[in-house]
Amino acid sequence: MGRRTRQIGVCLLIGALAACSSNLTGNVSPDANASPDASPTCPTAQEPADGKITEADRMRFAAAGGSMTVIITVEGGAQSRPIPECRTEPCPERDAVINEMQAENLASQLCVRALIAGTGGTADPTSFWLINAFTATLTWDQIQIVAGHPDVLHIESNGGPPPP
Repeated sequence: MGRRTRQIGVCLLIGALAACSSNLTGNVSPDANASPDASPTCPTAQEPADGKITEADRMRFAAAGGSMTVIITVEGGAQSRPIPECRTEPCPERDAVINEMQAENLASQLCVRALIAGTGGTADPTSFWLINAFTATLTWDQIQIVAGHPDVLHIESNGGPPPP
């Protein structure tokens, strides 16, 4: 399968996930006039990555010489809200709120995840509910591209050796 075909497939998959997440959780899309099945319009402009990567992590990433796992924090996502308390397990009310927040975070990450796929990196499919972040496996060159995405707030090391 060619690179372009693979990129289109990934974008279609991501768009389908967004539509499913939105339909399952009852979320309203940011554009009320948009079709519920419409995929998000991702920004194509890059911005300076200043302040998105610490100097220690820059040194670590540049010295790595290959792919590494990083943590990417993304703008937007779920707003903090009360989590129902339960006295017994399972707790469907709590699980519903957590699943909703997880879906909101995933929806806000779609454009960054698409960029990662487009650069040849790999984003972990896991979406957290408490923070709007996920891990990805990227090279230093890919990290620099992803850091320029306007929705990326911060990229940090997920461990590894200390910087040189």
